[in-house]
Formats: sequence, C-alpha cells, structure tokens
Amino acid sequence: RRRISVNDKEVIETIQSAPYFQDQDGFNNKIYQEILRYNLRLQPRAFEEQTRQNLILAKLYKQITQNLKLNDDQIRQEYLKANQELNIDYIASRFEDFSKTINPSQPEIDKYFDQNKAMFKEPPTQDQPARTPQLAEIKDKVRDTLISETAKEMAKNKINECAKKLKQAGFNQAAASSGLKSTATDFFKSTGTIENLGPARIFWEAAFNLKDNQPSGVISNDQGYYIVKLKSIKPVDENTFLKDKDAFAQRLLSAKQNELFSDFFDQLKKRAQ
Repeated sequence: RRRISVNDKEVIETIQSAPYFQDQDGFNNKIYQEILRYNLRLQPRAFEEQTRQNLILAKLYKQITQNLKLNDDQIRQEYLKANQELNIDYIASRFEDFSKTINPSQPEIDKYFDQNKAMFKEPPTQDQPARTPQLAEIKDKVRDTLISETAKEMAKNKINECAKKLKQAGFNQAAASSGLKSTATDFFKSTGTIENLGPARIFWEAAFNLKDNQPSGVISNDQGYYIVKLKSIKPVDENTFLKDKDAFAQRLLSAKQNELFSDFFDQLKKRAQ
C-alpha cells in the first residue's frame, strides 16, 4: 500500500558493496557464487530476492522513524535516568518473611486444592490428554503454592497498613508500628542492582522525583512490596555529560526508533487479525 519498491540496480549495488563478497580488487563474482553455494546453500536468484525484501523493509523502517526527533531536554532526562546515582530509605514487606510463619493444616490444603484445581491442571502431552492430578500426587506443590499465595496477601496487607500510617507518622515510626523495618541503600543507578532488592529501576524511578521526606506509593517486585523515600541525589558531572552527549543521543534515538517501529508492527498485526 505504501508503494515501496527496490529496483535491480539497488539490489546489485547492495550485494556488490558487501565486504564478504570482495577481495582486494572489490566485488568478486567467484567468491559470491561460492559463498551462496557452500555457506548459504542458496541460488543467486533466491538470495537476490531476499536482499530486495530486506531493502524494502529498511525503506519502510526509515519512513516510519525518520520524523522522530529528540530535543536537549529529552536527552538530558534520559541521560540522568541512565547515569545519575541516588540513595534511598525503604520499607520492605517481603514474601519470604511471611512464608516462614505459615504452616497450613491438611484441611486448609484440601480446601485450597478444591477451590483452585484449574491452577494445577497439566497440559496435554503426546502420551495423554490434559488432566488434573489427584491431591496425593502433588501435595507438596499445592502446599507450597498455598503458602506462597498466603504470604503475598499478608505482605500486601502489611505494606498497605504501613502506607496509611505514613499519613500521620514518620517513616521509621510507621515502619516499626507496622512490624516492618526501614533500611537505607548505598548510591545506585537505575541500570544497576541493589543488594537485597534486585534490579534498581523501579526503586530509582519511584524515588527520583520525590520531595524531601515524601514517601512513595507502594511498589513491588517478585520479592515483595516496598515504600521508598529519597535520601539524596549525586550530581552528574556536567563536563562528562557534554562529552558523552552526542554518542548517547545517537544510541537513544536508535532505541526510540526501534521502539516506534515495533509499536507500528504490533498495530499491523492486530489489524491483520
């Protein structure tokens, strides 16, 4: 529909400029034929049409992304996200802390299994259709799942309790009165990891725009629920930023272009369905 085409001259120039088809004098047809035959196992006609399709896609990519621009403020903000270090205080409500206290009885396990049989249904295999095992076959798995789900619910309730108390109490006081601990981190970047917390991005993003002594909302990862408070931000060296700016902007633009094209392609697939 976009009437994108690639003529034979463009295909030829692309293939002849490929370094793996050249010797010291330039394009070598013998090398070209041998690589297609022995390495790629393709006829020249098939390879040349593949090249044409790749060039068409490259033109489509350019059409979709060529108007995407980044201003200085966007570049600076993204640079800060990637490079600025900060540290935080955080209150943690971890799943594992609650799971240690849970010891379900057999009737509780039976009831949980009866109410959640679909969760334990096994997919079909070559030898048998889909089936739901008997409790006796998977009793340990059912017990562990019950403990895990119960711990998550308890952790969520506890962090929500703490969030309410933070409206009237200080950070450490609200944590202590909720039976939780407040801890401080070292400086970290959004692209790094934090000891005992894991990937840093959600903590960095939750804290970066907070005002002094302002607690965040509740955030979560696969280990638990958290509330954070910004302690301090380490300034970025301005000379380093100016030195890195152009290269960083180019990488950022490329990433944004890929994201834009991916979204465009996803929309195409939805429309095709």
